Amino acid sequence: MERISLVVALLLAGTRTSDGCYVLAGRVPVRMSDFGITPPAKMKGVTAGDEVKVTFRWVIAPRKAD
Repeated sequence: MERISLVVALLLAGTRTSDGCYVLAGRVPVRMSDFGITPPAKMKGVTAGDEVKVTFRWVIAPRKAD
């Protein structure tokens, strides 16, 4: 499998929690074909397009002392 990397621009929404964590969330549209993936064929009346939305939520927490 070939490794494919793309640069994308995205908007993040961020908050800081009361326990010192940072939460970053967003969504970015990508095309499956950009990654060499053929969109699935019609299955039982359902068709998928080339574009999908990747939704993510990152939680960044401070290290705990050992």
